[in-house]
Amino acid sequence: MEQANKANRDMIAREREIERMREKAGHDEAQALYNASKKGFARGYVRGFAKTRARLEAIKAIATNMLKMNLSMDTIVSATGITNEEWKQLNSNLEMLFDESNEEQEKEKGAPVMEQAKKADREEVQELYHAMEEGRATGKAEGIIATVRNMLKMDLPMDMITMTTGLTHEEVEQLKPMDKTMDKTMDN
Repeated sequence: MEQANKANRDMIAREREIERMREKAGHDEAQALYNASKKGFARGYVRGFAKTRARLEAIKAIATNMLKMNLSMDTIVSATGITNEEWKQLNSNLEMLFDESNEEQEKEKGAPVMEQAKKADREEVQELYHAMEEGRATGKAEGIIATVRNMLKMDLPMDMITMTTGLTHEEVEQLKPMDKTMDKTMDN
């Protein structure tokens, strides 16, 4: 009888342990999904922010080069695809972003992010860095491409386009709309 009671207690203990392990597995799975979601959101946010900032930097650099060439504000606005008001806003925002006197303020704003980064493991920080680099590259390319296409639509001289954007003649040629390229081919 004693052996039967002990076997029963052992079986109940194993069932409880199995149930506890199931609950823990469910909790672990939910936590893993939550962490993956949080990690994905952070990666997307960093990439998007870097992309937008790089796009604006590219447009500003091209617009600055156009200003140095004494082009009218209307031409610059048409080429970059931003309005006069947006240009003024962009100019003041970027000046503020890149103003070295605001470095301390930027550090303070970034302090919570840096604190989180310190807590995160090295892989997560590297992933966020790669996301930021991807965003920068994509944003810069998109800003340059959009501006070059606008400049081509305006029939600005090729030399002006290459000087203001830093692209080669071949790179600009590749961005020309197909119908214009086809028209030129048919004219020859």
